[in-house]
Amino acid sequence: MKYLLLLLLTASATVICAPVWQLGVEDGSSREFLPYSSLEFQTSRQLLNSPGYKDGCFTCRISGGGKQDASAIPPGLTGGTAGNRTPIRKLRLLWTEKEAGFREFEFRILYAADRDYRSHRITPNENMDLDSTDWAPCGVRIAAPGRRMAFQYVPYDVERYLEKNNGPLVVKIAFPVKAGENSIELSETSGNSYGRVFHFDYLKLTALDSDRRPVPYAEFGGHRNFAAPAVYRVGDRAKAGVAFHNLEPGRPVKARVDFIDYLGKTVLSRPLELHPDRDGFARTEVDVPENRSGHFRLRAFLEERKEKLAETRIAGIREIAPLNDREVEQSFIGLSGIDPSSLFEPENTEKFERYARLQKLLQFRHERIHSLPWQFVEPAEHQYHWETWDRMIELLKENDIHIQLTLLGTPRWLLDRHFPGKEYRHLYDSIFAPVPDMEKWREYCTLVARRYGDSVKEFEIWNEVSEQSIFWPEGNAEQFFELVKNASEAIKAVHPEAKIVAETLWPRQNDFIHEIFRLGIAGYVDIHADHYMNDLRIAQSREMLEKYVPGGILIDNETHTEAAGNPLGQVDDASRIRAAQMMVRNYFHHNAQGVRRIYNFLLFGATWRKWGLMGPDETPKFTFSVFKTLINRTAGAEFDSYSRLSGSLELFLYRYTSPERARTNGGEYLAILCSSGAESETLMLPSLAESCRRIDIMDNEMSLAAPGRIVTVDVGAEPVMLAGIDRAALAALSKLKISGGKGSLRPGEAIEVELSLPEEAAEGRFTLNCSDGREESVRLAGGERHTVRMPVGRELSHSVVTLKISGEIETGERKLPVTRFCEYVVEEKAPGSNLLAPFHVQNWMHWGKGNASYPEGRAVVSIDSAEGAGAITTRNPVDVIPGCRYLLDFSARGSGTLRVMLVGTDRAGKPRELTHNLLSEKLSAGFKTFRREWVCPDDIVKLGFHFYEFNTIGNFEILNSSFLRLHNDLPLNRQLCKVEASAGKPVFDGELTGFRKELYRDVIDRTMLSGPEELRASFAVAADPGTIYIGVKVHDPIHAGGNPDELYTGDSIQVDFDLGDGTVKSPTAQFGFALIDGKVKFERMGKDRKMCSVYAEQ
Repeated sequence: MKYLLLLLLTASATVICAPVWQLGVEDGSSREFLPYSSLEFQTSRQLLNSPGYKDGCFTCRISGGGKQDASAIPPGLTGGTAGNRTPIRKLRLLWTEKEAGFREFEFRILYAADRDYRSHRITPNENMDLDSTDWAPCGVRIAAPGRRMAFQYVPYDVERYLEKNNGPLVVKIAFPVKAGENSIELSETSGNSYGRVFHFDYLKLTALDSDRRPVPYAEFGGHRNFAAPAVYRVGDRAKAGVAFHNLEPGRPVKARVDFIDYLGKTVLSRPLELHPDRDGFARTEVDVPENRSGHFRLRAFLEERKEKLAETRIAGIREIAPLNDREVEQSFIGLSGIDPSSLFEPENTEKFERYARLQKLLQFRHERIHSLPWQFVEPAEHQYHWETWDRMIELLKENDIHIQLTLLGTPRWLLDRHFPGKEYRHLYDSIFAPVPDMEKWREYCTLVARRYGDSVKEFEIWNEVSEQSIFWPEGNAEQFFELVKNASEAIKAVHPEAKIVAETLWPRQNDFIHEIFRLGIAGYVDIHADHYMNDLRIAQSREMLEKYVPGGILIDNETHTEAAGNPLGQVDDASRIRAAQMMVRNYFHHNAQGVRRIYNFLLFGATWRKWGLMGPDETPKFTFSVFKTLINRTAGAEFDSYSRLSGSLELFLYRYTSPERARTNGGEYLAILCSSGAESETLMLPSLAESCRRIDIMDNEMSLAAPGRIVTVDVGAEPVMLAGIDRAALAALSKLKISGGKGSLRPGEAIEVELSLPEEAAEGRFTLNCSDGREESVRLAGGERHTVRMPVGRELSHSVVTLKISGEIETGERKLPVTRFCEYVVEEKAPGSNLLAPFHVQNWMHWGKGNASYPEGRAVVSIDSAEGAGAITTRNPVDVIPGCRYLLDFSARGSGTLRVMLVGTDRAGKPRELTHNLLSEKLSAGFKTFRREWVCPDDIVKLGFHFYEFNTIGNFEILNSSFLRLHNDLPLNRQLCKVEASAGKPVFDGELTGFRKELYRDVIDRTMLSGPEELRASFAVAADPGTIYIGVKVHDPIHAGGNPDELYTGDSIQVDFDLGDGTVKSPTAQFGFALIDGKVKFERMGKDRKMCSVYAEQ
């Protein structure tokens, strides 16, 4: 049998004697050890109460020799696990030797029988890391006497790892022992990485007659002049510590430590000469890079060995002057930084201390505490345990933090009183079922407000509520409204100035949102929240909030701004770099689009790939340094303006409101340039002086020359921050008028761009560069206009063509640089064309549970199992254009919750899951119309659709489905109103007989609606060879008659015929119909009244 040995033999022969002691037997199982589960919420009471267990470490003293009883010893090591209070991160074994000698410790690694590794291979849990050795390898570290150290890589998927290696994983290490007490310590090295576990078959100590030295080993630690274990202040003369083990005693050896920046560039290499002591141990320190901030990977090497011996991560930060009260209020950067799973003893107090130190170093001032679980505070009625939160809030108050505190959870005793014996799903020992007793809820909210109201500025009521949320099981909109109403009244009765926060926009369920606002939730909420917002979600949330609360405050108080460009998260260098770059863009974009404050989720993450600014071992990710850069550079800054220069280039402008901040940062205005394009773009901007300051995302500055007060900068994947930009000159440049922005072209049509120079300009010189390689030059005098025509070849079909206009304008005082972009989508299909194939067995296929049929152009799906999914999916994906906006529009009815999943195909032909829930809506017996916008990622060219229901017995029926590309220059109604007409003339009987019921479509225009029930209308079309007939159904509780001469001023129906295909300007014909004084009134509207003749029939 093949054995995997962590061992390097240096002696030609060694005699191995009988075991000194042994725990467990060599039987391929861990059953001789303490029964233990590492699963969520499976706390081992026996282990928790064991005198040998403390803070994740189990200490075992072995007395006597031979085989020992292992029934009270844990069977393995674990990382972190949610809701399990007995992780086993360390195992310390103590024993006594009568005399000095040599020993070999041996153990065999098994996979844990209670862990389902296979499911993780298919769908990785978002809280678990993928197996990798390129970043922070996880496994077991062995610390033995004589300063001997070793490491064995053990992946999450131990089962597959053992299968691949075709044999057991046996680890051995030899070492000297002394007379008296000796110890050996095994540690799981991932830190607090969620879900990692492996078991032991046996643990054995054997006597050797001579020594054999393990392979060299090194590890970083014990850094000097660091403000936190892995963070130092630039300028503090910090030194990184590194220790080397298992070297040859007394023989000098050369080594080095490399400092590698976030882009993978070695910025510093420190040579070392080591002088091992008699144990073969050497420790040294190296200076960190001078005057350079940001993230560094440290790697240690021995000159005689090519592979690295150790790696870690550190961050250098720059401190700024503390924010004053006005700047705290201005700040749009916050953190929801405390992991809810850590809100229990015994480890939280010490962890909060570490958290508070890092909080102070980062200098952010807005913290959301998620959360204050009622069950923890009051585990039994009128028995309170406030200590944990008292200490947490005390630490935050010492850091002068603006606190937002989330109230969450219903205690078991209260639920048992109202619903005896009922079982509930729970997380972290908390139950999130709706509170059944509003009097008790008000009492609890009052107690919290009295205790913390002087320290807490904002109280958030619950977390992520909807009918589909694990935080609101079996709850509805009315219950949530009552919860918020009663909490708001109770808290404000104690502290009237307190602000109430609620996630009124989170549900991803429009009917739920409409209902809570209809009930009046806006009257009890000061700040409206959403979570995990992207560009599209921001637009939707802002639109919804403006509808019900014009000017209302919107925040994103739990989010993941570091979009890695990979659905699995930060799994490799490319995705880690992308996450750092996108974090900058997304923070500024959120704020520029009206999000008042953005709270990134978690400081200490349980994984490297998702969640948190630091990894499970509490060393920094790239995003830690980016977060600090954002705090530093936005301190005292307020949003000024936003410009989308092209489909891929964006310019954000911020203004420092104090002279001191402007001086420190290099100018009154800070410009942030971000690009999502595949290639870098060169821009010219006006500056105030002959140089300006460029800041990178790691907070390092450099001076850029700006001859003639024009700075030239290349903008690629990494955002660029520039201080010293001339804001007045930018405003002057806006007077240059360029028409012909983003639009649509058919292959063979020409781009038409008109340039108009303002009268006050002396002269303008411009070059127009098309992305297909063509170029034209234009020279204009003040007040002159000129039109450029550039035909588009048919080979550019199904692509985006960019026209870059660059040059300069002479004003008499100075030259102003010009950089503008126009973009055109080139495609054969006309605007409004449905890209989605009709429902038919040739176009769609069923998968999963139940069955599907496609009668009369509809999709009818029945799901007969509550486990798994029942779905239909497109047989052939649709073609999409990167960067373009699309709209999915359909009507559906049924039972359960209908979801839509999108799967894309990139340019290389590789499929990629884009989202599980483009839409997630509860269905009802009647048809409802659903719409979702979607923006095509930069590398996706094909798109597949899955309509499905999950873990439910139910059914859904879909009709009138369409997926179309949105055109910015066309109204949405114009693009959506593509309808199938019934054949034949309808009967004019007042009942709309002759219009097929299944072909009715909702009227889409909602601009005049004041609420979801105020007005509903639908229409259908019929046709015979010479006539179009339109039937309209309107439900309106109040009829408001209008002016007979201006029908549109009252209740009316307006029909607009566009006689073109939408790609060029074309004449229209408009008609109005109204009921005035009991009679039908008809009029032709608009300028083109002679375009066609119309007959109105009653």
